[in-house]
Parts: sequence; structure tokens; C-alpha cells
Amino acid sequence: MGTGLDDVLETIRVQWERDVEKNRAEAGAVLQAKQQTEVVHVSQTQEEKLAAALSVELHDTSRQVQSLQAETESLRALKRGLENTLHDAKHWHDMELQNLGAVVGRLEAELAEIHSETEQQQQERAHLLACKGQLQKDVASYHALLDREESN
Repeated sequence: MGTGLDDVLETIRVQWERDVEKNRAEAGAVLQAKQQTEVVHVSQTQEEKLAAALSVELHDTSRQVQSLQAETESLRALKRGLENTLHDAKHWHDMELQNLGAVVGRLEAELAEIHSETEQQQQERAHLLACKGQLQKDVASYHALLDREESN
């Protein structure tokens, strides 16, 4: 019986070791499968986080592009307004220059006329002074004649 019990125990021990090894292999396979699942899950989670971050970044960039487009359009409108204002100012300036040119022309004509009149008046004055001088001589001669006749 001793041998039979030893054989039975040996058979149980061998079977038990096989079961333990089988369980260890199954547990390793389950653990490896679980780890791969977790790696895939972590990978998917990281990809989902990356996709979400990229989506947020895309939304922010899109918002910035729209903001810049609005600002660009606003600046274009401002530029058009400034160009129109500049055009109006140039037009007004040209008109003012024409008006001032006409005024300057009129004043130059008046000045030329005044110069002409002044020259004519100077000539008349010189003529009148010459006449006055001649008259004074004539009066002096006449007085001298009268004085001589009175003294004679």
C-alpha cells in the first residue's frame, strides 16, 4: 500500500503541478491580454485627448482667423474712408488754390493799375511843380516889373 499511496500522491502532485502550470500560463495569458487591452485603451485615450486638444486648437485658430478677417475688413473700410477724405481734401485744396490764384491775379492787376496811376500822378506832380516854379518866376518877374514901375 505504501507504494500505491506514493504513486497516488505522485500522480496528484504531477497533476497538481500541471494544473498550477496551466493556471499560471492561463493567468499570464489573461494578464497579457489585459495589459494589451489597457495599452490599446490608454492609446485610444491618448488619441482621444490629442483629438480633443486638436479640435480645441482648430476651433481657437478658426476663431482667430475670423477675428483677423473682421479686423482686416475693418481696416480696409478705414483705408477707403481715409482715401476718400484725402481725395476730398485734395479737391478742396485744388479749388482753394484756383480761388487764391484768381485773387492773386486780381490783386496783381490792381497793383499794376495803382503803379500806373502812381507814376501818372508823379508825372502830373512834376509837371505841376514845373508849372508852379514857372509861375513863381513869372510872378517874381511881374513883381519886379511892378516895383520898377512904382519906383519910376
